[in-house]
Amino acid sequence: SDRSAAPITMAIVSKNHLVRLGLQSVIKAHQHILLIGEATSTSEAEDFVVRERPHVLVIEMEPEIDLMNLVRRIKTSVPTTRVIVLSGIEDKQRTLQALSCGIDGIVLNVQPAAVLLATIDHVCRLPIETLAYERNETNH
Repeated sequence: SDRSAAPITMAIVSKNHLVRLGLQSVIKAHQHILLIGEATSTSEAEDFVVRERPHVLVIEMEPEIDLMNLVRRIKTSVPTTRVIVLSGIEDKQRTLQALSCGIDGIVLNVQPAAVLLATIDHVCRLPIETLAYERNETNH
């Protein structure tokens, strides 16, 4: 079966209703990406990812969201889920910290929707095997 024909499943984490609506409308226009869930808190996000195992999780960087812990827990429980952070220019310091905890991509919220779509496509093409291999290597 052709794997590329299957849609990319995606979930959103944001407290901001307008951000979620905006992302919904961007994704709706693209058949190859399927929005399967939304969360407004880290605990909701974690439960959803473990239950539904989306290909991609888009997290809006917000002060209330403990990004580093959320990403670490998701990468531990569902290592196949790719994490993209939606970040403001003013969040530079936190974005750099987030990079060190294993996020797969960063999109600035001032960038056009095409950038987010390209980033989703890109992170979904990254080989999952390399991640498993690197983890095994560190165990020896």
